[in-house]
Amino acid sequence: MTYKVDKLNVDADRILKYASDKWKQGKTTGKSKTRKSDVVITEEPWIYDIIKSVKIPWGFRLSSIEPLQITRYAESDYYDYHIDGDGITPINSPNTIYHGKTRKVSMSILLNDDFEGGEFEFYPNTRLMPARGDVIIFPSYILHRVAPVTSGVRYSLVAWMIGDPCV
Repeated sequence: MTYKVDKLNVDADRILKYASDKWKQGKTTGKSKTRKSDVVITEEPWIYDIIKSVKIPWGFRLSSIEPLQITRYAESDYYDYHIDGDGITPINSPNTIYHGKTRKVSMSILLNDDFEGGEFEFYPNTRLMPARGDVIIFPSYILHRVAPVTSGVRYSLVAWMIGDPCV
């Protein structure tokens, strides 16, 4: 299995209240430039506590969690197919905690479900429509996307677990 779905009791309202006045246009790095969404990048300890409560399968050697991303997809927003990391390429960061590490595990927690469209998809044909509080955990090298939102606004909390590159 290339992914795992769990259920979490998440205080989504508190997370969204925290993000309410901090939104910025989402950007990408690397080859993938196909994204339309707003984000808030955070290192709030109480939000990290949510992420730390999730059990990570597969036995990856993980050392830290990158800054978290709260994502807002309005109507017609999306994030086309991409990978979050390959498990080999080191992060070039001025932050010594992340520098030289690589993304190994990705996590997306849905903060609401009062929207249409916005399915979470793994290439080529796995489509998930998670409910509020559902956690999707997968190796960062798996090709995935968020399909366009057709009605309403989709909110999620995203985390990337990192560790030393594989050789």
